[in-house]
Amino acid sequence: RAALLLMLAMSMGVFAVSYASTWIDSQRDQAQFQVGADLRVTPASGPSALPGWALSSAYASTAGVERSMPVERQRLPISPSADSGELLGIDTDEAPRVVSIRSDLASASLASLLDPLVTARPPLAALPIPGTPQRLRVTCSVLFSALETIAFDPATGEFGPVPVDPTTLAGEPILTSTVYVRDARGLIHRFAGQPVPVSDAPETIEVPLAPAPAQARDNVALLGATLSYPIELIGVDLVISLPGALSAVAGHISLAEVAANDDLQGETWQPVSLDAAGSWQIGWSQGPGADIAVVPSDIAQTRTMALGTPGAFQALPGVDQDGHGVTVSFMRTEIMELAAADLAAVVNQAFLGQTAAHLGDRVTVQLEGGPRDIRIVGAVRSFPTTDPSRPVAIVDLASLELLRYQAAHSTRQPTEWWLAADDRAAAAAVAEERFGPFARARVLSRVERTAGLAADPLALGIIGALALGFVVAGLFAVIGLAASAAVSARQRRGEFALLRALGLSGGQLSGWLWLENASLVLVSLVTGTGLGLVIGWVVLPYITVTQQATTPFPPVIVETPWATILVLEGVTAGALALTVLGLAAVLRRAGVGSVLRMGGD
Repeated sequence: RAALLLMLAMSMGVFAVSYASTWIDSQRDQAQFQVGADLRVTPASGPSALPGWALSSAYASTAGVERSMPVERQRLPISPSADSGELLGIDTDEAPRVVSIRSDLASASLASLLDPLVTARPPLAALPIPGTPQRLRVTCSVLFSALETIAFDPATGEFGPVPVDPTTLAGEPILTSTVYVRDARGLIHRFAGQPVPVSDAPETIEVPLAPAPAQARDNVALLGATLSYPIELIGVDLVISLPGALSAVAGHISLAEVAANDDLQGETWQPVSLDAAGSWQIGWSQGPGADIAVVPSDIAQTRTMALGTPGAFQALPGVDQDGHGVTVSFMRTEIMELAAADLAAVVNQAFLGQTAAHLGDRVTVQLEGGPRDIRIVGAVRSFPTTDPSRPVAIVDLASLELLRYQAAHSTRQPTEWWLAADDRAAAAAVAEERFGPFARARVLSRVERTAGLAADPLALGIIGALALGFVVAGLFAVIGLAASAAVSARQRRGEFALLRALGLSGGQLSGWLWLENASLVLVSLVTGTGLGLVIGWVVLPYITVTQQATTPFPPVIVETPWATILVLEGVTAGALALTVLGLAAVLRRAGVGSVLRMGGD
């Protein structure tokens, strides 16, 4: 009976420590999956917020932050019949050192899975901007030799074109420039200059690589934040806002030069060699999101576009009803050739299931700028911070930025930043969200999330109850086994005395007792341990639930804390060993003659 009680106590103890270890590991895995890294930051927005281009250097200068990774998250329409999924653009160069993903959620290491995304990144010959520029200077020529407006002609009784003297535009700030630069991370940023008037001479427009709102500039200066240098020139826009009633029917528009300056005040300009890496194409659009019409080469040569040639680009119109002027875009030819390029992606199992696709297949999805083929180069069971039941495609953010610029001539700032940081920095970031680069940002900490999940009172109560039950049952078992051994030894005192009289030594008698009780204890401990492990493997995956009483994700992995189990068994065996030692000492003190006389009486 005592051995059975010991076996049940040990099985309860093994189950209790397995439950506690499994539950704690599950909470840690859930927190790791929900946050994705040590810190996940959703930057603040508004006129005083740090601009996206400054966040990389701002986070890098934060004590304890070791790595940072920009992330873009957007809705991914797959097909009318399927649920919309999620597109996750990540910095694939930094992801293996930042993202926390459990090994069973992917068939290979994260670095191996993402390597095809890096390899598939569209090649683009660099057009580097020298130094660490704070300003760019765009030199262009916008000459209108003939203007027209539509007016009523009393002689004919109809509306028709009427010439307008080009000098009417003198002093009117109708021209501005926007530059697109790509930083060292592959992110494309847009910077605009102030409007200037046009004249017969080349125009010079300065474009500061800095935020426009004064408060944002102050915050950037306070933190010493900068672009991620070196940077490259991707494209230049000239926005021409003629009065709505006018149109330019003769003249030319050209981009002559771009120069960089490392100082906000100095006049030392370094030219950017516009012809160093391939040719340029000119496009034409009006209004945000409008399709870009490529100007044919017969009227656009060497970054110069001629007006007045019959066809679609004969006249430059004035602003539309919303006040949007015409944007003449000077883009690298290599970028325009990316129209047919696909986008390599690592997808989750839900994506494969809903699209009935396999590795190597292409799936057409609707992205910003139009449809685009996603080429599946890898698969994961699920990816941190995403819903495992929804389709997810993970792509290289630098590739996504380049293809979006080609298709929609637009840019986006990362929606999130994932940071690798030590626990102290993570705690400081959460505690000081009002300061530095984390000001007004939404910060999720893996450590804080783990602590929050591990504070579930129901689970802690179950662990406490199991532990208390094991202690009580173990005490009863030890006491019962000791009492049983003591009663057995007392009943067999005559036998022990006779054996001593026949020459059995005290040490041999102790060994006899050790053999008897150790075999009993060993069978009880081994059987109880096995029973506790079996119960844990069968039951734990179904009772380790979340605080919302739902099945956790990632799935529970039953953890067997062998070190703790060995400690339990050692403590139990030690307690029983003390009992045997006590019995042996008592039997040695008992006189052989007196015991035999008692037996004779």
